[in-house]
Amino acid sequence: MQEVRRQLDYFDISQICDSGQCFRMSRLEDDSYAVIAKDRYLRLIQNDKECLFYCSEEEFDTIWKGYFDA
Repeated sequence: MQEVRRQLDYFDISQICDSGQCFRMSRLEDDSYAVIAKDRYLRLIQNDKECLFYCSEEEFDTIWKGYFDA
């Protein structure tokens, strides 16, 4: 599986998930997050400011970057 790593200073996936703004997002048992949007599935992990998106660079740029305003 491909991975995209980004340092995001003002991004908190747990806050986004817990806020209820995204209805198709859930925390998984391993503290990663599952997101379903735009007919796509994404798994992501955040450790402090480092985010690991499990997708291709192209998918990140065309879908998830704008979705998360990253």
